[in-house]
Amino acid sequence: MDPRKKEALNTELIEAFYNGNRKRLVDIYSQQGFHELKIGRSSSGFFFITQAYIYALEEGLNVASHLYETLQQAGREK
Repeated sequence: MDPRKKEALNTELIEAFYNGNRKRLVDIYSQQGFHELKIGRSSSGFFFITQAYIYALEEGLNVASHLYETLQQAGREK
């Protein structure tokens, strides 16, 4: 990942975390996760998707079911 993009992503995550914006955390983690999967980085992709899934569950967001299905199809969740 480009160092500038990585720094921007980290800044967004930190801001969302400190502002308590879990919906934004889910958005950031899931977008990055699916991007990582698309470019063949499954380990980091599923890490990000797992983080998105955890926050989505905590917030009761509908996207949790899609994230769960993604993890389940990859054998990352039972």
